[in-house]
Amino acid sequence: MFDQDSQISSVAAPFKRPSQPETLSPEALRDGIVAIVETHLAKHPHMGDVVPGACVAIGVDRLPVACVASGVLRRNARARVTPDTVFRVCSMTKVVTAAACLRLVDRGVLSLDAPIADLLPSDTLGEAQRDEFDWRAVTLRRILSHTAGLNVHSYDFVDPELRLPSARELIAGITGPWGVLKLVRPPGSEWAYSGGGYTLLRLVIEAATKRDAAAVITEEVLTPAGMSSSGFFLEDSIAGRLASGHNASGEPMEFRPIADLTASGLFSTAPDIARFWRACMPGPYATSDRPMLLSRGLADEMTRDQRENQLGRPWGLGFQIDQHGGSPIFRHAGCRPGWWGHAEGYPPSRVVLVTMCNAEKGDRLLETLIGKVRRFVHRGRCHHIEIRRPG
Repeated sequence: MFDQDSQISSVAAPFKRPSQPETLSPEALRDGIVAIVETHLAKHPHMGDVVPGACVAIGVDRLPVACVASGVLRRNARARVTPDTVFRVCSMTKVVTAAACLRLVDRGVLSLDAPIADLLPSDTLGEAQRDEFDWRAVTLRRILSHTAGLNVHSYDFVDPELRLPSARELIAGITGPWGVLKLVRPPGSEWAYSGGGYTLLRLVIEAATKRDAAAVITEEVLTPAGMSSSGFFLEDSIAGRLASGHNASGEPMEFRPIADLTASGLFSTAPDIARFWRACMPGPYATSDRPMLLSRGLADEMTRDQRENQLGRPWGLGFQIDQHGGSPIFRHAGCRPGWWGHAEGYPPSRVVLVTMCNAEKGDRLLETLIGKVRRFVHRGRCHHIEIRRPG
């Protein structure tokens, strides 16, 4: 199903690869991507078996976000996935949290390069303050880019019968098997992914604003980006549209809350995440039909490699930095048992692609799709960039 916001038709506009060089309009580029997605989901052997349901959102230039939805919310159920279906976006939450922090930087509430310890009550770090490395070298910039030297790769689901642990309890290692959040390498020395750092950001946001972090992120990011189907709590408007996660065998999983809010706790739809990605498009490639979330300088910083010595993966302020065919990509994945999702933006082409599914092995379906779209976008960038027949 192809859904362009409120305009829905069952068949995407036809697209044929040009046999000679030509310039693709944004409409032609969008329709070409939609055709690729529809064909892939219709013919892939894992769709419907390994992956019960999927939704893909495509944003091109300033056109309305288009969607292709396929499958069901829960295996052996009748309810279909639609553009309004809500998924757990897992670690893509981190980029939304990063944008909220940068909005606060834009207004002078937070600083990118000041010690975060200056904001936190003296007892917040507890045992971690006895680390051999200097906590005063831990800054917002380094936490956002995973170069702060922190451990704890990620937190996981918790028993639904138990109270959700607080951020303080998580970083103190009081609950769960994750241990104390601590410095395990000198801050700034190298890149190492730390969901624990984004847990700490919840306390940083709350210390700086004197407000609940979920409310701040909603006000700073979800509302201005037009993410009306997104939130951190299962309110009625979200719960009724939530897909069920499915394990590696394709069996439905019971709902379990996730331990951390600011690292992995967001519920959202594919179109909402596409709107957010567009609102973060850097520099001259801005495509959102709404005011940009960040000043141009911070938008550029968000998608610039922040590593200080080039060790580890290239990472911006929230986004992973990548490239295809020499063209930049800013992206992030969100994966947990039962769920698989990924979003990426191609600045020179002004294209955003968001893929979500309700299956642990969604990578088998969606990674090949992402590769197909990357190749097509690289050949067919809009705005006076030509594409030619390969070879």
